[in-house]
Amino acid sequence: MAFFSQTLRPDHPYITAGKARYAAFLAASARYEEAQPLYEEVISNMESNAVGSNFFLALQQFRFGEMVLQMGENDEAATNLQAAVDAMEQALPAGHRHTARGWVALGEALIAQRKFVQAAHYLTLATAHLKDDAREATRYTHARQLLACVEQYAG
Repeated sequence: MAFFSQTLRPDHPYITAGKARYAAFLAASARYEEAQPLYEEVISNMESNAVGSNFFLALQQFRFGEMVLQMGENDEAATNLQAAVDAMEQALPAGHRHTARGWVALGEALIAQRKFVQAAHYLTLATAHLKDDAREATRYTHARQLLACVEQYAG
């Protein structure tokens, strides 16, 4: 990436994609404080310069939202996850598994905000679309568990 960063502008798609991959690595390594500014820069570059597809932007918002949810920043997580879900719903076919993943993460963020009715809506959508996808069995189970928690707390 050093070669590219010397020859390309800082917001070039190659540089942005490299930073996105590095941010994902840092987040997977629980190095959230290092990943956060990279994700923010990547998302900002993509939003302001129309770098990449809507799905790629949605994917970065999703990853960033999941990371800040793990950090306990529920409001920021919900904002980014809602933006990701909205973009995925536009960019992907109805009920696509990536959109369903977004619904699960958004549902979890909404539970943390005690917005149980909204959480139940997204988790219900997710479970309906994930139940027959063997690749998503773990996420389906997680969504069902979250939905059970919503039903218990919301009464």
